[in-house]
Amino acid sequence: MQTPGVTIQQIEFKEGEHILKLNKESVYSIYVISGKIETDGGKLSDDDFILIRNEDVFNFSSASHGKVFMISSPLEVSYKTYAENM
Repeated sequence: MQTPGVTIQQIEFKEGEHILKLNKESVYSIYVISGKIETDGGKLSDDDFILIRNEDVFNFSSASHGKVFMISSPLEVSYKTYAENM
């Protein structure tokens, strides 16, 4: 099923500093599959989750290889959501 404006991706990263470009008009749900990352907000490791809003970049560093699962969705949608149908 396709939902307008929603993207899902798996991102692999190596040791080092990383910058993910974001859209301030979207909400990002990031789940750490493997690895450890450090952000301005703290440290994340396997099975941790972070929600990012109103940011145009996500900066993080990692001391090793890792993977995250990221879903981006619009802040405002043009269609009725499941929660609105309840």
